[in-house]
Amino acid sequence: MNQCEYFRFDPDKTALENFFALIYRNNKVRLTGRDVDVGLPELLEGDPDGDNTKVLIKGKPDGPFEGEWEMYYGRANVGEHYPDFVLDVAKMEGVTDKASLLDYIDKNFEMVDGEFDLDLEDPMGSLLGYTQLEFTAKDKSLVYYGKTTMAVIWSSALRRITDEGYLRMTDDGRYRVID
Repeated sequence: MNQCEYFRFDPDKTALENFFALIYRNNKVRLTGRDVDVGLPELLEGDPDGDNTKVLIKGKPDGPFEGEWEMYYGRANVGEHYPDFVLDVAKMEGVTDKASLLDYIDKNFEMVDGEFDLDLEDPMGSLLGYTQLEFTAKDKSLVYYGKTTMAVIWSSALRRITDEGYLRMTDDGRYRVID
């Protein structure tokens, strides 16, 4: 049983807000960042209820919750929840480094911001040598775990590459394309 199978993450909300929605869905307890502090998630295996994560919750002083307790819930496995990723480099105008590539992925695939990482330092230079990239949920992610593979394609419009393997740019910072 996958607790997140039909859960729709809200990319306009923070990871913490999406986490609280998961906690409510699985435990019927409403939490907010004003009321509690959240520890680091711990991945579990083999839970018959589909809960795959345990996290320590601590009540804040003068809040409605006292003490600390463990909560169990289901984080989304990236490879199951988002099975198909295709990056068309021709559509990635403005992506110039790893941070802007992660931002592009967050926005275009309705991901929760800041929850993922790529093992890539210079996207536009390095992407030329790849046909696929590994996309990994951060260990501390409250809403995702695991990894998936993204296909990197080059549509026919984008073929202008320097001898060093970089995309040719116009003076105004746009990619040169062949129509």
